[in-house]
Amino acid sequence: MNDCSKKGDPNERNVKISLEDAELWKRFENLTNEMIVTKNGRRMFPVLRVSISGLDPNAMYSVLLDFVASDNHRWKYVNGEWVPGGKPEAAAPSSVYIHPDSPNFGAHWMKQAISFGKVKLTNKLNGGGHIMLHSLHKYEPRVHIIKVGGNEKQRMISTHTFKETRFIAVTAYQNEEITALKIKHNPFAKAFLDAKERYDGRDTYLKPMLTMYNNSVLNWVDGFCKEPALSAQHPTQDSSALLGCTAHQVARDTAACEVTGALLIHHLTRNTHNPQTGIRRTLCCRRTKTGQVYL
Repeated sequence: MNDCSKKGDPNERNVKISLEDAELWKRFENLTNEMIVTKNGRRMFPVLRVSISGLDPNAMYSVLLDFVASDNHRWKYVNGEWVPGGKPEAAAPSSVYIHPDSPNFGAHWMKQAISFGKVKLTNKLNGGGHIMLHSLHKYEPRVHIIKVGGNEKQRMISTHTFKETRFIAVTAYQNEEITALKIKHNPFAKAFLDAKERYDGRDTYLKPMLTMYNNSVLNWVDGFCKEPALSAQHPTQDSSALLGCTAHQVARDTAACEVTGALLIHHLTRNTHNPQTGIRRTLCCRRTKTGQVYL
């Protein structure tokens, strides 16, 4: 159900916007949802998807998305819960995402659910057309329908918000339950989950383990941890410029291998496939599987 509806034309009172995947969104809302913002922009999960009805099939419309602050607080995560943490920063410059199918006929918008899967959230001003948000502030998405074309000026037909889609912008996930829920339902994590399930219940050698990299990349390491890692020759060099391997999705900093018992041996997971870098990467596992899942 939509939380807010403002009609711009009394003759189009039948226009309705419904939230897809509402039950999933409610599960995240119950935990206080978090969305990652990065310098280069990060896509949302769950993906915002809506269905529209009541449009004139032969009229032209554009569908837009923006984000507004849902309260007047800056938030902080303390003792496992989000609490107000002071006054908010000045509002970020207004950013509006125009759905790439815009403008289009009403029939087009009504034939199937509309996905905003390409929207990216950033914490950088002038972030390459992405939506800029302040970290540790709570936001809610707004969907706008604008009628365009014809002999009349464009006009707002409807604006909808959904309380289930509110979230706190973060640079790293704070609540582990949010992280787990995103892993469970993110379709891009399926390969990771399938691999993990193959090892469930197995207690020989090394159990599968989740480790966080920047709280946004999950590295799964499984192997026979019997050897210590060798240190890198240039551990402070920016590894983002050194990655030359596509066979392995290599994290930039450190991961951890769980050795039988409770011992953790940390090792660098830098690139070894580019001889020009001078970086040596020797894992503590003889057999290793490493994958990344972006949440």
